[in-house]
Amino acid sequence: MRPPDEIFWKEFLPGLRGVLAHALRSKNYSQPKIASILNVTQAAVSNYLATDQEHYMSRLEALGIPKTDLEALVDSLIFDAAVSPVKSTQTLMTAWRNFLSRGYLCDYHRRLYPELADCQICLLMEAALTPERLSILRRLEQGLELLENFPIVAYLSPEVSINIAEALPNAVSIDDVAAFPGRIVKIKSTLRAVSKPTFGCSHHLASILLAAIRHNQEVRAVMNIKFDEMLKEAIKNSGMSFTETKQNNLRRDEKDVVSAVEEVFMNISDIDVIIDRGGIGLEPATYVFGRNAVDVVKKVIKIARNYVGLIQPTDPAKE
Repeated sequence: MRPPDEIFWKEFLPGLRGVLAHALRSKNYSQPKIASILNVTQAAVSNYLATDQEHYMSRLEALGIPKTDLEALVDSLIFDAAVSPVKSTQTLMTAWRNFLSRGYLCDYHRRLYPELADCQICLLMEAALTPERLSILRRLEQGLELLENFPIVAYLSPEVSINIAEALPNAVSIDDVAAFPGRIVKIKSTLRAVSKPTFGCSHHLASILLAAIRHNQEVRAVMNIKFDEMLKEAIKNSGMSFTETKQNNLRRDEKDVVSAVEEVFMNISDIDVIIDRGGIGLEPATYVFGRNAVDVVKKVIKIARNYVGLIQPTDPAKE
C-alpha cells in the first residue's frame, strides 16, 4: 500500500508547520501560543524559527504545490487560529484533499513509487457527487475565475476575507450549501481560494443564504464583501436594490446578523444587497445575493468598478 497520506505526515505537515511558525511569530504570537496552535512542543517551535521560512516554503513547493496556493492556505490558517482548532483543522484537511484532487502531488508521489505511473485515484475523488452538486461546484469555480480575472474586487475584501456560497434547490441545511473552505483570501493585490469549493463548509454564509431562501426560492447564492460609506455610494451607482439590517444593540453575534437578514427578506423578498453594520467585535459586512454564484460575482464586479471609480477618480489632466 502506497497512500499519499505518507507525504502528508512526513513532508507536508512538517513543512507547513515551519512556515506557520514564522508567520505566527511575525504576528507577535508567543512561542507557547504558537506551540499550542501547531500542536508541537516549544522546543520544536524554536527549531522551526531557527531555520529560514523560505526553506520550509521551498520544501512544500518541491511537492508540486503552487506558492500562491500555499500562501492562501497560510493566511487562512492564521485567521482560523484565532477561531478554533476545529476550524483550522477543517481548513487544513480540505486544502490537502484539494491539492490531491488537483493532481499537485502526483509527480512527487510517482517519483517515490514509479509503479503508480497510471494511478488517477486522487483525481477522481469527486466522482461520487451528484450532477446537481457538481454543477454548483463548477459554478463556484467559474465565479472564482471571474474574481481572479478582475483583481479590482480585492478592494472589497473584508478583514474576515471573501466567500461565495450557492445552495441546492429547496436547501434546508448547511450540508445543502457549497462554499470555499478557508474563504477566498487577498494575496497582495489579487484574490486566491484556499481550496476548491465543497458542501457543508461555511456555517455563517450558509446560514445567511438559508435565511434568504426561506422567503425567496429564487435566491440561491450570496457573497460577502466589506462595508464603508463609499461602498454604499457605489451600490447606489450600480442601480441595485439594497437596504440595511436593523440593529437592536451593538453587542451582537453572527446569529443576530442571520436573524436580521431574515427579517429583511420577510419584508422585502426581492433584494440584491443587504448591509449589516456589525457591532462590538463584529465587522460590518455587505451581502450580495443572486440566482447563482456567477450572477453574484458579476454583481460584485459591477460594484467594485463603481467603488474604484469613487476612490480613484479620473484625473482630467491625464485624459
